Amino acid sequence: MAGRQRWRHVAMVGLLGGLSVALQFSTSALGSIDGYFHARYAAMLWQGGVSEFPPAFPWLPLTIRSADRYYDHHMLFHVLLAPFAAVEVIQGTKWASALFGALAFAAVYVVLVRRGIARAGWWLAAMFAVAPDFLFRMQMPRVQALSLVVLLAALELVLARRLVWLLPLAVVYTWLYDAFPLLLAIAAALAAAVAVIERRVEWRALAYPALGIAVGLIVNPYFPNDIWFVAHHYWGKAEIGEAMNVGSEWYPYPVAQWLGWAGAAAVLMAVAVLVWRTRRELELKWLTLILVGALFFFLVWRSRRFIEYAAPFVLIAVAAALDPWLTQRLAHLRGNWRRLLALLIVVGCGASSALAVVRLRQRPAPERYAGGAAWLAAYTEAGAIVFTPDWDDFPLLFFHNQRNRYVLGLDPAYLAQQDPALYRLWQQIGRGEVAQPSRWLERFQSEVIVSDHSHQRLRAELDADTGMERAYEDDDCVIFRRRRDGSPAR
Repeated sequence: MAGRQRWRHVAMVGLLGGLSVALQFSTSALGSIDGYFHARYAAMLWQGGVSEFPPAFPWLPLTIRSADRYYDHHMLFHVLLAPFAAVEVIQGTKWASALFGALAFAAVYVVLVRRGIARAGWWLAAMFAVAPDFLFRMQMPRVQALSLVVLLAALELVLARRLVWLLPLAVVYTWLYDAFPLLLAIAAALAAAVAVIERRVEWRALAYPALGIAVGLIVNPYFPNDIWFVAHHYWGKAEIGEAMNVGSEWYPYPVAQWLGWAGAAAVLMAVAVLVWRTRRELELKWLTLILVGALFFFLVWRSRRFIEYAAPFVLIAVAAALDPWLTQRLAHLRGNWRRLLALLIVVGCGASSALAVVRLRQRPAPERYAGGAAWLAAYTEAGAIVFTPDWDDFPLLFFHNQRNRYVLGLDPAYLAQQDPALYRLWQQIGRGEVAQPSRWLERFQSEVIVSDHSHQRLRAELDADTGMERAYEDDDCVIFRRRRDGSPAR
């Protein structure tokens, strides 16, 4: 019986791996725009080798990620991605993303099994059915899949009260990703549960991960830049609003915007009442899971990017609370009703996977901006700074061209925090609100502007500007440069 159960788990992990590979290779593109930066940077990391680690980062000189302040807040992720990207930058990165996504899926399943959830596979399938964004984001060539694996490991250590192991795990997580406060928050959930149930202070739950984070920041090739950057990065995210347009992932889901924080409180209260009525007594592990689930629910209510954490952690909390009650109810259901429920979950998984594939296929192809980047490499000086009206043009331009530098990229907050006035000027030029943009390019130490074809007002201003000329155009972009003594464009 135990052997059969073991093979069932192995088969489930294999199925999850197959799902990850199928989602990843449903498109030839990478699953996120930023992924093109990560892929190229990781390949360069491998080429440089240990002797050139950490590598210089000259590409965003006007931002808080300038060469003298640079900190790779995805350092360990890039190290793990490097051998894949070095083989073949696109296909290798896709295989790495499929592997990391499969590890994340399997980690959620393992935690459900270890929590004693009777139908762990069906609970996981139910989560897939209602969270297509989770499936989509787990296929991005970004750090979040591995981040989820580490946070789930932290949860298991917390629930097992093996708190000393949080110290090395926190060190590793700090090198992996600068979201290390999430690990500390999971440990804090246990400390809060102990305070409520056992009426004592579990200082180890906070001390060990805090010490691990400190070690990870100090024993770091980027120290002390890492501490300076983390402070600025978190402050920038706290300031997100109308003045700064960041990626849509940083904004709430529409339902959260509509209901507001009162809606979040109402949802949590309703869930709390429901799960409370299914329990006979307050248990430490159950309360810890509920607190962790509530934390990530609040985070995803504020920003949709936290769906990669909210979906699994809320699932684990709800499954732990409702599985005994649900098992009793299912035992009284007739076979046809149970088969219908299973069919609904399977259909939901199919629909959710299809939505994830649609999202993945909306990502730009790796060939985008290849022509414009080649022109820049051929007709501008090495290290020349390129102005782009969209901050998310940087990853693809960088993917094809590491010879140039760029006004901003990866996050608009990097420029806004370094020079707020320059950031506002960048916004105004990009919106086509500045006449004769050539007069202002010196502020950015730039002589060229690369734009896609959506910025009609900017292009009109550039065409009307006697100090600018069209130098290159293709289906992806148009490049303007400052006139050089009346010389024609190439």
